[in-house]
Amino acid sequence: WEEGALVEPLAVGVHGLRRSNLVAGETVVVLGSGTIGLTTLVAARALGAGKVFLTARHPQQTEMAMNLGADAALPSDGDELWEAVAAVTDGRGADVVVETVGGANLESTFSQAVEVARPQGRIVVQGLSHSPIPVNMMRLVLKEQSIVGSICYSVLDGRHDYELAIEILATGGAPLKDIVTHSFPLAEMEEAIRTAGDKTTGAIKVQVLQ
Repeated sequence: WEEGALVEPLAVGVHGLRRSNLVAGETVVVLGSGTIGLTTLVAARALGAGKVFLTARHPQQTEMAMNLGADAALPSDGDELWEAVAAVTDGRGADVVVETVGGANLESTFSQAVEVARPQGRIVVQGLSHSPIPVNMMRLVLKEQSIVGSICYSVLDGRHDYELAIEILATGGAPLKDIVTHSFPLAEMEEAIRTAGDKTTGAIKVQVLQ
């Protein structure tokens, strides 16, 4: 049951990459290493990505990203991400960048996506924000980048994202279940929510089980 509950977030990652028209061997950057960022990493590997880089803000996220097959999990600020991507792309940038953070950080992470994606690269926006954000359209246009919105999952080319997510889990190629760092009974829902919101607990994915 614990693993079955991960089909839904994995399908979100699958959908975003399918929306990006990912081609085998391409370089992918995932901004964020929460549940959706990590499931996007697993989906990228399963769908044939070449190099996959993530940004992470907390030690447990960095460790988990590496355990799940990232080529590197780097700080969300500074130049380390660009330097790592540039080193494997001859300075061009990533083919696909997936923004999974959203919220109050969306302005900065979207700007980061524009910078790290190559000319004519694709930027998938999965993170949500309740407020409009300013966008440097000049930079975006000069680099001829494409912006793709991706919300949850659906049917693409006759196949539901859930089908692919189930297949990925069934192969056992990545220990995705390891992202479940905490489990609580329903009676302890309040503590589960507190734990999920406090990353100093080491939380990544918190499940509530009946």
